[in-house]
Amino acid sequence: MPTVKIYGPKSIVLMMAMMNNSIIKAIEDIPELGLKGKDWVKIIYPAHNSNNDTVVVEITLLANPARTLEVRNRLAEIVCREIQKFCPSQKIQCSIFSLTENQGSYSLDPIP
Repeated sequence: MPTVKIYGPKSIVLMMAMMNNSIIKAIEDIPELGLKGKDWVKIIYPAHNSNNDTVVVEITLLANPARTLEVRNRLAEIVCREIQKFCPSQKIQCSIFSLTENQGSYSLDPIP
């Protein structure tokens, strides 16, 4: 499950619900990612005490041959453009981190 972390001015917190739906839809629209629905993408807004007007986005997803550099760059651009719709006067920077199992990835399913 990709994790999208968005850091920025406190004013962003007021727009979280609207941005969540927009960002999830944008991510779903990239077929190479193979992600569908809010259960496949986690968006969090960590506490951030900065007077900086820059919105910083970090997206972490598992490596996949279909998730080429071109696809990851397109993901970064699309997410930046979606956020810009809600924060047009702020600079937005997005970085994509692609994890492989060699980098220490693990997940557990719930116990029935």
